[in-house]
Amino acid sequence: EAFPAVRESGHWEGEGRLRHFKTGHLFDVAISAFLVRTPRKDQPFCFAALHRDVSDRKRAEESEMHNKAILESSLDPIVTLNEAGEIRGFNAAAEKTFQRKAEEVVGKRPEDAIFAANDEAASKSRIGRHVVKAEGSMLGTRIEMTGIRADGEIFPMESAMTLSRVEGEPMFTFFLRDIGDRKRWEDDLRKAKEAAEAASEEIGRAHV
Repeated sequence: EAFPAVRESGHWEGEGRLRHFKTGHLFDVAISAFLVRTPRKDQPFCFAALHRDVSDRKRAEESEMHNKAILESSLDPIVTLNEAGEIRGFNAAAEKTFQRKAEEVVGKRPEDAIFAANDEAASKSRIGRHVVKAEGSMLGTRIEMTGIRADGEIFPMESAMTLSRVEGEPMFTFFLRDIGDRKRWEDDLRKAKEAAEAASEEIGRAHV
């Protein structure tokens, strides 16, 4: 592929793989191939190729693609914030849960888009501590927060946050889960238990 292109245009750029002469390991390289011409006659003198090791970049790209695949395949909402506290990632499950497209919320702060007003102050304070100093009670633990959908519906959600670095910059990833159904089930169970206990007391009094 390179030789015909160089013969035709005098230059070619692409990527390939080379084998390390000591270890035998293959590694990715960016290739720039060109014709070297004689200074006086301007005639092709030889074919030259420059190789630049891009293994780190390739690994970073593969890691990013892998992470993106995980984010998009997750059944739970995943929201990523940058150091400024702005939403940078909003997966498909988050779009479904909050009823908002990623382009609607990326660049906004979560308290302006997905956190309910009654949870805003506490959540903003907690996130702020992490963004500035990576401090507070959210790292590595699950806490309950309040979310808001695009139609204004308020719902309880569980949140866990992790801190990582992308190209040296801190990124805060929130793993969220709508626990509205669980809360309703727990409430129904509590009411059923209270009703059963009340009925048992009535039966007990009737037999006295």
